[in-house]
Amino acid sequence: MQPISEERKEHYLDSMAGNLKMLRSRAGLTQREISGLIGVSHQTYVNAEKWGRLSWNTYLSLLFLFEKEFAAQPQILKLMRDLEIYPEEYEAVTAAAGERWGSSGHESME
Repeated sequence: MQPISEERKEHYLDSMAGNLKMLRSRAGLTQREISGLIGVSHQTYVNAEKWGRLSWNTYLSLLFLFEKEFAAQPQILKLMRDLEIYPEEYEAVTAAAGERWGSSGHESME
């Protein structure tokens, strides 16, 4: 598998940042709750939501968090894919990990 290009990373960062408030709202979480769950300061999260300033590590933490929060809501996971927040590369990696560890990955996303 090829690494994600810097251009694609920027695209995913922009997509996540542009939809962060909506995703947080749908998850029913406050800014403080999300910042605590992903291990960043409250101010860092506020800046991400307000100004679209997001590091790649914060993006990945949010991706994992939303995947967990929305596991029972496949329509939200589909929306994340449609908004191009969910990288194809991530889906390939999680599917491969599921095969390796005996689960079939993202059944709820199908």
